[in-house]
Amino acid sequence: MSFRDNLATLAAVTSLLVGTAACQSDPGSKTPPAPAGPIAGEQCVDDRSQVKDLKFGQDIGAELYGFVLGKGKAGVVLAHQNQSDACQWLPFGEELAERGYLVLLFDFAGFGVSPTTGADLGKQVASAAAALKGQGATTIVLIGASMGGTAVLAAAPAVSPPPAAVISFSAPASFGATSAIGAVPALPSPALLVAGRADGDFPRAAELLHGSAPAGKATLLVAESGEHGWALVTDGIGDKDVREATFAFLTKHMPA
Repeated sequence: MSFRDNLATLAAVTSLLVGTAACQSDPGSKTPPAPAGPIAGEQCVDDRSQVKDLKFGQDIGAELYGFVLGKGKAGVVLAHQNQSDACQWLPFGEELAERGYLVLLFDFAGFGVSPTTGADLGKQVASAAAALKGQGATTIVLIGASMGGTAVLAAAPAVSPPPAAVISFSAPASFGATSAIGAVPALPSPALLVAGRADGDFPRAAELLHGSAPAGKATLLVAESGEHGWALVTDGIGDKDVREATFAFLTKHMPA
């Protein structure tokens, strides 16, 4: 091969490498950079370009991981139940995002990818609400299932400004050191308390929480169902009346 041929080959290779680098650094690319640290929902979110990964909780001495779906100013925090993680709420979270809400799903400390900490569950929800406001939400609704339902009720008095509404599904009156029954007398927001009639002691817990809330603040819904927590409202699983009541309550207090 001649010297001139060698120069031509080198020029072609250089052009190819430059073009490849340009494609990899294309600012218009829809693929976001990989986040540093653990990734919440890694096993259930197939397209990470459709979510924004978050790390928060430093304000309460925790290291919490979650992700945001959707767009808009109306924000919803979804708090999962015991022995689960953010993925539990993904189908309902996607449904809310399609309806125009900005939705944060996260792993409580000690669940999913969030390390164990001593932070109270209610404080973790309040930190999640602050994180969602940091993403552009101007109003917030807190929604939780079972353990998460206890947490959102406990968090509501601590969130400032108060949430537009709170919705709990199958919340026990307390979970560990987190007390919903101790918080609901100071409930600052309208609350929807939901339980399935055939779901053990949870209807009674909902009745106790309802009776402890300020007059006119809480709405009690005991459905003819044996489903628990998130399953009560998830499309294809949940109770039709619960789903209708949930979306009506959400639209009334915080339309998308």
